[in-house]
Amino acid sequence: MKRYKPEVEINKRFLPSNIISKHLKLKSIVAINSAMGTGKTEALKSVIEEHCKDHGLLMLGTRNALLMQSCERLNIYHLRNDEASLFMKDRLSMIANCFDSLPRWDDEDLKNRIIVIDEISSAIPHLQAGATCKKHRVLY
Repeated sequence: MKRYKPEVEINKRFLPSNIISKHLKLKSIVAINSAMGTGKTEALKSVIEEHCKDHGLLMLGTRNALLMQSCERLNIYHLRNDEASLFMKDRLSMIANCFDSLPRWDDEDLKNRIIVIDEISSAIPHLQAGATCKKHRVLY
């Protein structure tokens, strides 16, 4: 398995609040591997303040309960809320949903959004073998 060396390593108890915003560029990938309680969600607040007013946000994860906690902290909608589905066409809206709900989106409505994948280490196995998203999965 190929391993990648990080461009930036931070050996502190908490992540700097601007760590994601500082490295976020158009069509880039910023990956953070950090323990629980180290400030990842706080760093996302900086992204929302600095970048989402021009791009919108889609936050994806495997567990709605965790996503809904993040929604409360980040002041974004969860697709489970009735009013959130009204904002899917608004390209500047900030919405979270589980991977299983991704087929509800039109491709056009995802253009230019910042996409955040929460807990990617559990997301990949879920997408590959999870029973709840099986009907939308195509594996070759």
